[in-house]
Amino acid sequence: MEGPFLTGQILEIAIGERVDNKVYRGQIAQVDEKNLVLHVPGFDPLHFVDLLKGTGVSLRAQWKGRIHYGTSKLAEHFKNSSPYVVVRRPLHLKPIERKASVTVSRDFEVAYAPNEQSPLRPARAGSGNGGSVELRGVPEPFDVGTSLRLRISLQAGEEIDLEGEVCRVSRDPSDEARYAMVVSIELPDSSRGARLLEALLTPIDHSSEGTGTGRGNAG
Repeated sequence: MEGPFLTGQILEIAIGERVDNKVYRGQIAQVDEKNLVLHVPGFDPLHFVDLLKGTGVSLRAQWKGRIHYGTSKLAEHFKNSSPYVVVRRPLHLKPIERKASVTVSRDFEVAYAPNEQSPLRPARAGSGNGGSVELRGVPEPFDVGTSLRLRISLQAGEEIDLEGEVCRVSRDPSDEARYAMVVSIELPDSSRGARLLEALLTPIDHSSEGTGTGRGNAG
């Protein structure tokens, strides 16, 4: 049969859609064109409230030298503590690509000041070429398009200056009397960029207290 579904094949299986779902390792005991019968040591259906027919299942298996992933459903309704699980044979398997996304967020003390500029500015701000920072706890909102100078305070009194432009203004969710502003920043030079990245990735030292005139978040 096509795919990694042969008697004796080892599969990894997760049942249901809960965030804390456990991943089990099972072995195909029987297989036909519609169903897979898996022996899953350590799996106890009574651990779940009820395993209805049609409950979602995800499977992971090695095939043609690569790990493949597929989704399926339980083919039977389970009420006892049998370690055997019957699932529908997945129609499609996708090879797993080792890719993911990451969000890095860190709080810094930030001082800011508007640059000299014309009172008439474009209604839409530029996107910058170095990402963005969010300033929180801002007492007064600036118009979109306002050019700002940012001074970010790092550890041990070190500071980094950046140029930016306001691209979004909203109420601060943690303080309704103040504002939050997203500022698109210009790409810093290699030395400042490397130092800022190092500061973002350095473990937080809770024993030291920062001092500054603003509160911001860089991501």
